[in-house]
Amino acid sequence: METFGLLGLFLGPTLMAVLMSIWRDWIADMDKSSATTWLPDAEDRVPQKSQIDDIEQLLTSATTEFDDGQ
Repeated sequence: METFGLLGLFLGPTLMAVLMSIWRDWIADMDKSSATTWLPDAEDRVPQKSQIDDIEQLLTSATTEFDDGQ
């Protein structure tokens, strides 16, 4: 606050949030590109029926209601 004043109080967190967002997107893009380089034959792989059923069960069993634990 002493160095940047009132303007820095608002611009500092905003700038940090923007930089963190850009950094996370960059890391996610790097993870995607490294995943495809490690699995060159990923297009040829077909998931098994049991794997698809497990994924569908996880997606449908996710609760959308708020549970406050009471």
